[in-house]
Amino acid sequence: MKMKKIVVTLLILAALSIPVFAGGGGQQGGASSAPRDPNAPTTLTVWCWDPAFNIYAMREAEKIYKRTRPNVSLDVVETPWNDIQQKLITAFTANQTANLPDIALVQDNAIQKNIMTYPDKFLPVNGKVDISKFAQFKLDVGSYEGKNFGVPFDNGATGTFIRRDIVEQAGLKVEDFNDITWERFIELGQIVKQKTGVTMLSTVANSPSFIMIGLQSAGSWFFKDDGTLFMKDNPALKSALEVIRDMVNTGVLTMVQDNAAYIATFKAPLSGAILWNRPA
Repeated sequence: MKMKKIVVTLLILAALSIPVFAGGGGQQGGASSAPRDPNAPTTLTVWCWDPAFNIYAMREAEKIYKRTRPNVSLDVVETPWNDIQQKLITAFTANQTANLPDIALVQDNAIQKNIMTYPDKFLPVNGKVDISKFAQFKLDVGSYEGKNFGVPFDNGATGTFIRRDIVEQAGLKVEDFNDITWERFIELGQIVKQKTGVTMLSTVANSPSFIMIGLQSAGSWFFKDDGTLFMKDNPALKSALEVIRDMVNTGVLTMVQDNAAYIATFKAPLSGAILWNRPA
C-alpha cells in the first residue's frame, strides 16, 4: 500500500494540484508485506470539489500521468469541502481509514491542524516531489516536524474581476473601482444595483472566505506571528466585519447558502458583477 501512496505524490506533482494524502485505501492492519507490482492496474480515489476547476485539474492530471504510467487511473469523487473535513476527522478519530481516499483536497486553514492532530495518518511528499518549486509560506501550512505532507495548488492570492458591461450600463467605468476605499466601493455598488438590478458581490454565508480576503488586504490574519489567536482587539477583523455588514444592508453583497449557489451567482444574468478568486 505504501507503493500506492508514492504513486499519488508523483501524480500530484504533474497536476500541480492539491494537498494532503490521507492514510486510507486499506492501510489498516493486515496489509501484505509482499512487494507490490508497480505495473499492476491501480485506481486512486480523489476527493475534491468544483467540477470546473479542481475536478477538471485532476482529470487532466490523470491524462498526463498515464503517458508514463498507463496502469494508473483516478476515481475522482466530487465531495464538498465541509464533507471532506468531517469525514477525515470521523475516520481518524475512530481509526477506521479504509474508506478514505488516496488524495484529498484540504483548505489551508485546516491542513496544519489535521496533520498535527493525526500525524500518523498522512504520508510525507519529501523525496517524491520537488518542493523547491513552491512558495515556502504555502509549504509551511502543510508541514510538520520538518516534513511536508501536501503539494500547494495556488499561492493564496486574490484577484478581482469586474463585469465591464454591467458597470458601464450603470454609467460607471471599471477604472472607477481602482484604488478606492470600501466605503466608496459600497457607494458605487449601490449605483450599480439601482441602475441595473445587479448585486456587485456574492459570498457563502457560513464561509470565512470574504473575511479572509478583508484580513489579507489589510496585512492581518486570525493569528499573530507567534501562533497565538488574534481575534480580540484586532482592528482589521472588526473593520472587515463592519464592511460586510454594510454591504449586506445596502444590497451590495448577496449571501448564499453554499459553494454551488455561489458559483451560480456568476452564471445567472442578474446576480453578480464581480468574481472573487478567493484565497485557498
